[in-house]
Amino acid sequence: MPGLYEVLPHPDLREPLLVMALAGWVDAGGAARSARDTLHELYDFEVLASFDSDLLLDHRANRPMMELQDGVHQGITWPEIELLWAADDDGNHFLLLEGSEPDHLWRTFTNEVIELSQDLGVRMALGLGAYPAPVPHTRATELSSSSNDEELARRIGWMDDSVQVPAGIQGTIEFGFGLFDIPATGLWARVPHYASAMPYPAAARALLDGLHRIGGIAVSDGALLDEIQQTRHRLDELVADSPEHQELVAQLETLYDQTDRSGLAADGDPEESLPTGDELASEIQNFLRERE
Repeated sequence: MPGLYEVLPHPDLREPLLVMALAGWVDAGGAARSARDTLHELYDFEVLASFDSDLLLDHRANRPMMELQDGVHQGITWPEIELLWAADDDGNHFLLLEGSEPDHLWRTFTNEVIELSQDLGVRMALGLGAYPAPVPHTRATELSSSSNDEELARRIGWMDDSVQVPAGIQGTIEFGFGLFDIPATGLWARVPHYASAMPYPAAARALLDGLHRIGGIAVSDGALLDEIQQTRHRLDELVADSPEHQELVAQLETLYDQTDRSGLAADGDPEESLPTGDELASEIQNFLRERE
């Protein structure tokens, strides 16, 4: 089979960081999408490589967009999977893998992303994602990791206990990098269950902070600040109208405050006296839908 990608002319890159933001898997609150869009607002990207979307995508699931003007065809925009490059304000090179998660040839795509990354001298790979969690919107958004490197996992934090979950393509790439001793991890923002279906910019900001803290990419302190404040105000107003739901958020705050920041349970077992995260989420989601 011919290669899945075409490399375009580009400058020599200095040990770039690879950021993966492929759409199609878990992205509560649209956090990964918003973080990716913010990077585009901050930096000028250029295409470094283009992947063969005809081979990788199911165009009935990822349909091209048709533009009509007064009933006349103006053009077709096809879904793409691309690898972009940019330099941050400090001159650090980084790559952005974006587009739709492939529908086909996952093993081949994974191997070729890793091969291309090795050719480009990638020093580390960070994937962006977000999942619903029993956490309150009144506390800082935290990250969990899905890493091939124990040190990275310790720096970021993790979900307690062993779990088996369906993998996204970014997870297969992270694991594949580990076979070549390239550190890679998924940065997973923990979004309040009851806010997971609405834009949650605090989670996007947490992902950008993770790119800075773990990957060394400069990100403006003001990015997303106004949206974060507006969302917090909206959620505060919605919850404030109901004593019952104020109590539910207070219980989530108790659970959050009695958990250490590595993700391991602290002394005592606050979960014994609290409803499950699913129960809390169901009640508050219903409440917010009614208020809308």
